[in-house]
Amino acid sequence: MIGSIKGKIILKTDKFLIVETGGVGYKINVSPDSLLMFKLNEDILIWTHTHVREDSLDLFGFKDRK
Repeated sequence: MIGSIKGKIILKTDKFLIVETGGVGYKINVSPDSLLMFKLNEDILIWTHTHVREDSLDLFGFKDRK
């Protein structure tokens, strides 16, 4: 389970971020409201929820732990 990721935002779309850390880019789904808080090339710490299903593995990101 991935609980948080610290790294640099290398891509920002209207539905997700790609955060690079240690040479790996993680696709993190975030809400439109949360997207407004993040800027491209910003170093961030983002809290995550790992959602595992039979056909997918998704990360959902949140600005704070709550």
